[in-house]
Amino acid sequence: MQKLIWLVEVFYRPEVTDGAAEAIRKAVEELGISVVEKVWTSSLYRLEGMLERTSIVRIARELLTDPISQKYRLGFPQRPGAWSVQVWYKPGVTDTVAETTQKAILDLGINTPVTVATGRCYFFQGKLRENILVSIARALLANELIEIFQVYQPSRGKKNGDQQSGKRN
Repeated sequence: MQKLIWLVEVFYRPEVTDGAAEAIRKAVEELGISVVEKVWTSSLYRLEGMLERTSIVRIARELLTDPISQKYRLGFPQRPGAWSVQVWYKPGVTDTVAETTQKAILDLGINTPVTVATGRCYFFQGKLRENILVSIARALLANELIEIFQVYQPSRGKKNGDQQSGKRN
């Protein structure tokens, strides 16, 4: 089996309030940007290793997701009609959540070596342009000393080099 890269997105169920999203929406208004109508957030986990889909589903269900308030999706995160901004740690920056996740995967009894990276995804709906999202990302979402961000157009995915679930390395 070849090494695969899996992307797991964890997000709140529709009936659960996303407090972080609401705080970001208010902060965007305080920046004087009034075109944002709705904001959603999600946590991202990039897992790389010789893992089969059944193992990824088990990790997502048993480790990464709170079954009461959250759901998960495998693959590139999208919301119909929404722009998105993904924020990830730069290479070489300590990602303590990723380190803890790697240890917890071992605790599940999955002994295949796995490299984990964590990130966040922010979705924005409204009459937006890329330059507005870049301004929001720089002001509110990413610390550019230790993080990188990428803006994605609505429902089109990444501009160059999609990160697909199960992508062969």
